[in-house]
Amino acid sequence: MTVDEAFALAAAHHQAGRLAEAERIYRAILAAMPDHAETHYNLGLALQSLERPDEAAGHYLRAIALNPDDALAHNNLGNILASRGRLDEAVARFDRALAARPDHAAIHCNRAKVLERLGRPGDAAAAYRRTVALKPDHHDAHLDLANILVRLDDLEGARFHAEQALAIRPDFIQAHNTLGNILEILGRFDEAMAHLRRALELDPTQLGVHRNLLTS
Repeated sequence: MTVDEAFALAAAHHQAGRLAEAERIYRAILAAMPDHAETHYNLGLALQSLERPDEAAGHYLRAIALNPDDALAHNNLGNILASRGRLDEAVARFDRALAARPDHAAIHCNRAKVLERLGRPGDAAAAYRRTVALKPDHHDAHLDLANILVRLDDLEGARFHAEQALAIRPDFIQAHNTLGNILEILGRFDEAMAHLRRALELDPTQLGVHRNLLTS
């Protein structure tokens, strides 16, 4: 079996969720070809799915050493760093990924989440705006942007993006709740109540929505 054939077989196992078998073949490829960058990247993915992030990070670093412009390896390494609380390092990885792939919406979104955790809401909002510009149907990014804009006292902007999230996904409970809160602040009480009630129709167990409804 050639390396290309082995890689294709490992990738097929990987896609089918047979991660242990995929890992075995990826490692066999690397034993024969230690500098096979794509195998390092795919093995990193498999190890992440197997909840072995430290091992995954090592293979992403090796993939990056072999291909410094591997945007997805930088991105995935950034996510691992973020999960470890190493937020500044994570942002640096996302920045490096976006230098190679400035049009990648998911990387902008990952960067936005970490900037928010760093207490940089203005920068996070800019990153979420870039996300939804590249992927207008990204309902989660619209909602995250809405929540940040509330903190930045841009209530009309927040309302717009919460409404966009609901236009994309009408059953989005969190977006109904957020929009209800925004409309209440804006003094549009009947509309606010309608969205909060709709959130509870979709999931009556939402205690936060019950609390918001009681205080509206």
